[in-house]
Amino acid sequence: MDVRKLQKTGGSTYLVSLPKEWITKNKLKKGDPVAIFETNEGSLIIDPKYTEREELKSVMIEIPKSNPLKVGFDLGREITAAYLFGYDAITIVSEKNISPNERDSVKKTIQKLIGIEIVEETAKSISLQCLVS
Repeated sequence: MDVRKLQKTGGSTYLVSLPKEWITKNKLKKGDPVAIFETNEGSLIIDPKYTEREELKSVMIEIPKSNPLKVGFDLGREITAAYLFGYDAITIVSEKNISPNERDSVKKTIQKLIGIEIVEETAKSISLQCLVS
C-alpha cells in the first residue's frame, strides 16, 4: 500500500499523484486518459487501459498583437464563449509574452466555470482543458 496526500489546485480541484513505477509499468505518459470508478464503499479504482478516446473538440484563442483593450478584445468573454460552445480544450496564444493581467483574467474566468483547469502554461500560451463531460 502507498499513502499519498491530497493537493488542492485551482478553486475546487484536488489532485493525488500516481507512483512513477505504476505509470511506467502501464506505459502511460503525460496527457493519457485513465478511467476512475467509484465503488459502493467509496474507494476509487483507476483503470490505465482506458480506450474510449473521443475526439477532443479544441479551439485556439489568439490575443491580438496590438493593445487588446483598444480593439475590443475581452479574453474572459472569449474563454467563456468557447466553454459554452462545448470546447474541451482551449489554447490561448500570443506572439508576445502573455501579460500578468491577461493571466489573471484567465484565472478569474476559469474560477467561474465548472471543471475547467489550466493544464499547461508557457510564456506565450496557456492550455485549458474541461475535465467534465
